[in-house]
Amino acid sequence: LGLSLVAYLLYKLPSKVKDIKFRRSTLPMTSKFKPEAPWWVLVQMSLNLSIAMAQSLFQEAEWQITWMTSCFMFYQCLLISYRPYFSPVTYYCDVASTFGKALILTAAVPYQMSPDGKGTYVTAVVVVVYMVVIGHCVFALTLWIRFRVKGEIADISKAWENLGGRLVMKLKL
Repeated sequence: LGLSLVAYLLYKLPSKVKDIKFRRSTLPMTSKFKPEAPWWVLVQMSLNLSIAMAQSLFQEAEWQITWMTSCFMFYQCLLISYRPYFSPVTYYCDVASTFGKALILTAAVPYQMSPDGKGTYVTAVVVVVYMVVIGHCVFALTLWIRFRVKGEIADISKAWENLGGRLVMKLKL
């Protein structure tokens, strides 16, 4: 019910731009996002719903952790792609906290794996998550080195622009 109500309010938002009462009532829901991305609250609610559904969808702890880690990593990719927050501090805090949540979940995997080897897929997900985190750290380190050595001030939006395409060209895939 809550998700559909928020979706309806966001649907009505463009047509009620001049309605002060409507804008004031939706302000807590949309104020932290850029004007072109008030819908991000739906993404956050969907993430929370998918995390809460982990216990209903899977009986084994390994698969619950895998599901939640996958949800956080998908959210992380969307977050980095869209940059929906109005304040850069809020954006960077959400990026860091999402990475932290995924790392906490992946750290719990060895304690949840069964001795009969059923956790091999979970281990693969853990490896991928750590590779993504290490990749982001290397990317941040290269930006820092460029600043220190060459004096280049990093434009984050330019640095992330077509990052996948540039990686494919460098790897010659």
